[in-house]
Amino acid sequence: GSVGAGGLQLGLPGPTAASALMVVHFGKRCLEVMLLHRYSGRTDRGTPTMIGVFYALTALLICACGDQTRGNGGSAPGAALFCVGLAGNFYHHYLLAALRSGGGGTRKYVPPRGGMFS
Repeated sequence: GSVGAGGLQLGLPGPTAASALMVVHFGKRCLEVMLLHRYSGRTDRGTPTMIGVFYALTALLICACGDQTRGNGGSAPGAALFCVGLAGNFYHHYLLAALRSGGGGTRKYVPPRGGMFS
């Protein structure tokens, strides 16, 4: 586990390839929220709080179990698959954002098209 101030064992997972990929994913999500997403309304505080807690717990679980692939050669293919998934996820978020920007302010549902939506 990680060592905190004064040598106190915190019981948190140490750095792994999985934790590095989680940081990359989180960074991508933050950039999407700031630069790409178009929001049509407001939400209560509970919904984003629940989502944030879920993401934090999932990230902790992935980071804690992420070093299980050491020595079996799964790191390079796994990282490549992660990058393909990240790029695909970004592309589909871009398609959804493009639907919102071209909507002219209407609230009418428009089914997404393109990519894996088609």
